[in-house]
Amino acid sequence: MENLLAKSTSVPGNLAAYRQFALELVQDEAWALLLLEFKLYTVRHPESKKRLQLHYSSLYPSDQEKRYSELLGLAAKGKKAVSRTSAVHTLQPMLCALLLEAKFDTERFGPDEVKKLTNKIFDALLEVSSK
Repeated sequence: MENLLAKSTSVPGNLAAYRQFALELVQDEAWALLLLEFKLYTVRHPESKKRLQLHYSSLYPSDQEKRYSELLGLAAKGKKAVSRTSAVHTLQPMLCALLLEAKFDTERFGPDEVKKLTNKIFDALLEVSSK
């Protein structure tokens, strides 16, 4: 993600880079499922949960709303709006879950459908404010 963002100098460019990152994530099925497995492991082994939480908090600090807004533009306003922090912290797990479901329903969730849904999820989570 850092490499993709380094190539951009604007909010639209950053959003395009982040979208590219999301699309690359769903193309790398093994990596996405491994990320999901780490979380499932902690469900089965609660003593590991704290370690994984610490690791994730170093990757995705919870106090980054200002930074995410600078990179990705201000979040839309209103009751249905999602903060940038929530959007960033939700995108990867949602895509991992989509890939897991695609493993079980290959007719419904082929590669083209997964790509289309990834774009829809991205757009829904990262709606940009009109101001």
